[in-house]
Amino acid sequence: MQKMEAYLQERDDLISQIQDMKYVKYEDLIFSKEEEKANSIFRSIITSQRKNTHASFYRGNSMRHKLLIDQTDLFKIVKKMPKGAVLHLHVDCAIDPDFV
Repeated sequence: MQKMEAYLQERDDLISQIQDMKYVKYEDLIFSKEEEKANSIFRSIITSQRKNTHASFYRGNSMRHKLLIDQTDLFKIVKKMPKGAVLHLHVDCAIDPDFV
């Protein structure tokens, strides 16, 4: 049992360490006026779509909602964007490559 407790403590410590450093890298990030404008447009579209979309949409598998996603303004914009970069990333789900 002590091995399990030690493992869980070590795991909790590692998770805490990752949580503490997650946003530090982005605190001093400065966006250009164009980036701020693009962010404002994207946030406006997302807010509008959330108001007009049933809450179950965000809890389900995205493949079930493919036809609906394909019709959204946000997807139409993303579809035109250059590929080869991360287009959507939750910081909570990503580890900083410098940490690894």
